[in-house]
Amino acid sequence: LPAALPPRGMAAVVALGGVAVGALAYALALLRLGVVTAADLALVPQLAGKPLAWLRRFRLLR
Repeated sequence: LPAALPPRGMAAVVALGGVAVGALAYALALLRLGVVTAADLALVPQLAGKPLAWLRRFRLLR
């Protein structure tokens, strides 16, 4: 079977996936360590509703 992506394309997918996982881990660490607080996120209108409630539900905010 032929490969779905050439080697260069597969390397790009792997690299972008790694960057995305790293960015998610960094954001979660900022939330858990209290660097970003619920009061900070409440100032952002897009995060004031469900996203803020979701972060509290999963205890990602201090």
